[in-house]
Amino acid sequence: FFHARTGPKGCRIAGYIRFAYAIIFLYSRTLLALELPFLFDPQTGVMPYRVTKNDMEPFEWSVFQFAPESRVLVYGMVYLGLLNGFLLLLGIAPRLQAFGVFFFLHNVHNHDWVLWDKQEDMVRIWAFMLLLLPLDHITVHDGFGGWVKPYFGLLKNKHGKNQADQYHPQGSGMQQRRLKQERDIENDSQDVEMEGKAVASSTLNEQLQQQTTSWPMWPFRIWQIYICI
Repeated sequence: FFHARTGPKGCRIAGYIRFAYAIIFLYSRTLLALELPFLFDPQTGVMPYRVTKNDMEPFEWSVFQFAPESRVLVYGMVYLGLLNGFLLLLGIAPRLQAFGVFFFLHNVHNHDWVLWDKQEDMVRIWAFMLLLLPLDHITVHDGFGGWVKPYFGLLKNKHGKNQADQYHPQGSGMQQRRLKQERDIENDSQDVEMEGKAVASSTLNEQLQQQTTSWPMWPFRIWQIYICI
């Protein structure tokens, strides 16, 4: 139950969990950011930290206690948290971004206790649990599990010819020389594009080979138990 290991499918499920969590986080925190001047602004907000800190316990620390009057700290923390959430969605350094989201949620939660309920605790605990899961699947690096695929190659018409050819009918010698020059340039571009495609394909294969293919089951079980409770 706890000591078994999951395979690649289980690791992919963790990637979907990360992706879904990032969407929920970005949605809720974007709504918070829209109300930021009204709620938390140190000068104009109705609940600045200089007021709400009086109701906090000594162990409920946050970075706001070091500069309670700083607007830069408040806005910087919120937008940095949104950036962490967006990068978590893309899967760029996902474990680092998950920690950034957890750190953000902890500080915003301890900014005041009026706005938050047990749902906020749940979202914060989920961010911590993400640190225990494999997060390198369903990312921008693997095309989100194959849902997004890059397109390479020149545009061609239904006859299989490059679309540029149909705009240069056979004509005078000058037109033919111009057509030959453009085809030479096009062939050079195609060679460069094919080389780029080969490099991109090689890079993608290396990234896929580095993806996690096995992981202990106990982090998944802890997540399941917490959800059930």
